[in-house]
Amino acid sequence: MATTVIVAVLVGCLALVIAWVVRSDRQNKRRIKELATMLGAVSSGTGGGGVCDGLAYRFTYSAGSNHNPSALKVSIDSPVGQPFQIVREGRAERLSKRIGLSAEIQTGAPTFDDELYIETDAVESTRTLLMHDDAREAVRAIFGLGFTAVRHEGRRLQAVWSPFKLRDDIDPSLITGAVAPLATLARQMPAVPGPSRQLAIPVAMGVIPAGIVMLMALPILAAVGMRFRPLDGGAVFRDSLHHSIPALVVWLALAVVFLRGRSTAHKQLTFVTIASAVVFVLGGNSLETIINGWADAGPPSSHEEQVIRTYSSSGRSTTYHVLVTSWRRPRQTENLVVSSGEYHTAQSHPHITVVTKPGRLGFEWIVSYALAGATR
Repeated sequence: MATTVIVAVLVGCLALVIAWVVRSDRQNKRRIKELATMLGAVSSGTGGGGVCDGLAYRFTYSAGSNHNPSALKVSIDSPVGQPFQIVREGRAERLSKRIGLSAEIQTGAPTFDDELYIETDAVESTRTLLMHDDAREAVRAIFGLGFTAVRHEGRRLQAVWSPFKLRDDIDPSLITGAVAPLATLARQMPAVPGPSRQLAIPVAMGVIPAGIVMLMALPILAAVGMRFRPLDGGAVFRDSLHHSIPALVVWLALAVVFLRGRSTAHKQLTFVTIASAVVFVLGGNSLETIINGWADAGPPSSHEEQVIRTYSSSGRSTTYHVLVTSWRRPRQTENLVVSSGEYHTAQSHPHITVVTKPGRLGFEWIVSYALAGATR
């Protein structure tokens, strides 16, 4: 009965979440359609396209997700120019510049330079653009409307407001008000983009993909390491830190050297630091586990032991444990992680045979274990 009630509650909660998401999506589509109608634009589900003072524009809205906040974007075509992003300058940007990690374009206009932060690798072309008074005033006008970023991506200029709450009372002038300043920026774009000043960019651009590749390799290392599970996993983890922490420090030092001087260095280094900490600590543990087992040339040993008790622990999934008498330490136990079927079999069978090997690095690991009716 209790299980039935729990399942019913979970299903009910899931149904409520789905209903809320569907209702919210319908409301957003309705609001976008109404906004497009007020603008005289053509609605297209997530946005719309229209013409303002003879200039074609498009607006889009995304409701956001766990990792991406909601956003309203107003954009126009701008085939000339290299990528850049302008955001409000915050504490992180100021600190990064103060310690010499990141470098930003300075336009010579103190108010503009103090309030806004320019992110780009196309230093010369973006500097040329923002040296024009009209261009700087256009950017300030967009931020004055409430937008949080100005971007040039590919062949489009965008005014971005994120996070953005789409309401019924949104003023259409918010959309059209961003079009004219965007058009001013587009007209001021340098006809021939200037070269990037940062010679280390090709090397620096490899740091981020390297971190992503390492993150992708982590589950593979963990899966292989499961084949050579040591009896003292905690001891292996602590020993691996003697190697993984120094390697992490060296890698982060190299990342600082390669990323330093870019306008986005502080953001990229934050990602690299978090990702690398996970990869080097967990990956180092898995790698030491693999070396300890794969390179082990020692003879296997068989141990006939008694099952003391069984128990399960719950997290994202249920883990099943079997405690058996220890062959290594008198009056102690060994904790074996088993499958669900082996767990239930162990409850009715008092003895188990465990085969182990000494380990290349001295950490004894489990080759196999056997219960009546189940073998691993």
